[in-house]
Amino acid sequence: MNVREFRMLMTQMNREHRYREIKELTTTMINADPNSLEAYEYRGGARYLTGNKEGCIEDFSKLAKLYKLAGNERIAKYYLLMIHRIKLEEIETIYPEN
Repeated sequence: MNVREFRMLMTQMNREHRYREIKELTTTMINADPNSLEAYEYRGGARYLTGNKEGCIEDFSKLAKLYKLAGNERIAKYYLLMIHRIKLEEIETIYPEN
């Protein structure tokens, strides 16, 4: 499966809310290729949507490191920002403004 086919499959599975299957498939891909940007991206998203925010942060941290190593600081910073937002969400649930 090439990257384009993988993205199409993940998009379809996302639309169908098949997050468990996404996590299983992407974990298999990560085991085969620990530097698979696409697999970390989709697994992190599926983890977030199923309430596994720690797992999501783990995957997004790995993405930030991989993008930084590849010289793409802009995307690395994007994932660091996403991590910050997830952590902020957690704080806001503990200490709501109201």
